Amino acid sequence: MLILDEMTPTCAVTLKKTLQASNDDAVLGTSPTMQHAYVVNSYRTMIIITTNTWATGLLGMPKHDVEWLQMNCVYIHVVEPLWETS
Repeated sequence: MLILDEMTPTCAVTLKKTLQASNDDAVLGTSPTMQHAYVVNSYRTMIIITTNTWATGLLGMPKHDVEWLQMNCVYIHVVEPLWETS
């Protein structure tokens, strides 16, 4: 499981290849000369994004990006604490 805290929808769209968890390597970062690269394979990895601003982050984004997020994400709006007090 991979938990990404406070990721914006814009950043999620930028990382489409990684978030789709396909059986293909994704380059997340490179050095300026491309000599070194940070490559990950997220195949069969559960990825969870937690954020307080997801809904407002969708405002103003291109329609095709919002549609991609809606088709590829399960959005759960949490309005109360997720813990129990004893």
